[in-house]
This record gives sequence, structure tokens and C-alpha cells, in this order.
Amino acid sequence: SHHTSSPVGSPPLAMAAARVPSMDANYSHFNKYKHLQPRGALDPPRPSTAHRQARVDSLPAPRTAADVRARLSDTADREYPVFRPMTLASFVLDGWELSVWCCGDAPQSGAAATYRWDLRHFFDW
Repeated sequence: SHHTSSPVGSPPLAMAAARVPSMDANYSHFNKYKHLQPRGALDPPRPSTAHRQARVDSLPAPRTAADVRARLSDTADREYPVFRPMTLASFVLDGWELSVWCCGDAPQSGAAATYRWDLRHFFDW
């Protein structure tokens, strides 16, 4: 499989080289830096973070923006669902379409996007 290393972090935090998994893998995070050194420096482990990360890690890697919206809408873990009532908004950056999709409801609810931005024309005023 093909991996790419990318620098992550911001001063004064330590920089790290992150291995970005192949397209067959899931790369996600839930309120926890995965590559910050020392580990846990900013964000102590929380049950919600661990449960939501484990749930998404158990699913096949998303292939489309619709797959990503499905992951963001997941409520299978009743105690710590990915999409929670406290979720203010969900955003999906689509690198192929160069668009950002934003919705205040569960993305798979069928609700229309609250906002949708075409990044090719975002700064055209």
C-alpha cells in the first residue's frame, strides 16, 4: 500500500511526521490529536472520544462523500453516538468536487445542506 508522510502540528507544539494510510484505510479523529508529542499533551482521554473513534474504525473505509456523511450520522452506539444532540454542525470537505457541505442535522437525515460552498468560486465576489 502507498503511504504519504505529512508534517502535522503547530508551534510551539512539537512537529511530527504522520503516516497517511492508503485509500483502503480509515483516517479519522474525534477530539483527540493522534500525532501530538507527548501523547495526551492537550487532550486527556475521554470515553466519548474512545467510543466514537472505535465505532468509526470498525466500519469500512469511506469511499464517497455520502459514505463520510453516513459515518458522521452514525448513532449505533447509543451511549456515545458519533452524531449527538450536542452536535452543532457536520462539515464534509469534498476534495474531488472542491466543495464544502455543512448541515445542522444528521447528515443522513435527508435534510438539505444548511450551506454548500463551491471552493473554485468561494472568493468570487
